Amino acid sequence: MVQTGLLGVIPFILAFATAWLFIIRALRDRRLLPRTHHVLIVEAAGVLAFFTVLGVVQSSGALYGVDWLLLAPLFAYIAAIDRLRKGAKAGAAVHQAPPAERSNEQ
Repeated sequence: MVQTGLLGVIPFILAFATAWLFIIRALRDRRLLPRTHHVLIVEAAGVLAFFTVLGVVQSSGALYGVDWLLLAPLFAYIAAIDRLRKGAKAGAAVHQAPPAERSNEQ
């Protein structure tokens, strides 16, 4: 709430809560993602944790601050990973036959 007031803290909390939700989903379903992203997701979670704690006492993510140079690509990467995870999850569901059909094939 530093320098933003109550109206500024609402989008701040929503942005970070959404990012954390996407990170938790990606960590839970990381087996669906390419191996190159496994370490990057953990690193993104670490950077997000740093800025989450920093945001309590300092105005992180202000458009005029240096923090935004790290937060903008971080949020973009997290959103891209979530889209990739959703696509992989949908693709895995399509390629998997229902149990009834599998028993008839044998």
